[in-house]
Amino acid sequence: MPATAWTPWPSWKPMSLIFMVIDIMMPLMDGYQLCEAVRRHPRFSRMQVLFLSAFASKDNIKRGYAVGANLFMTKPVDPERVLKKHRVHD
Repeated sequence: MPATAWTPWPSWKPMSLIFMVIDIMMPLMDGYQLCEAVRRHPRFSRMQVLFLSAFASKDNIKRGYAVGANLFMTKPVDPERVLKKHRVHD
């Protein structure tokens, strides 16, 4: 079963995750909080994190990078573009 925002993230197996796709608006915690927590966790601190959100203001994008995003893309997005950008930042 894939890891989701509902799965307790510290229990995720690091080798099963290549990169995370995070939205700003999520249940339980927002994407900024999740990204900060991931960056603080030793098993996941170097994982590639992609924000994919409809919130496209400069402030949202700056905050995404400030909390540790490797890439911030706005919706709507082409899935092929996401994969291509991930390979570039790999």
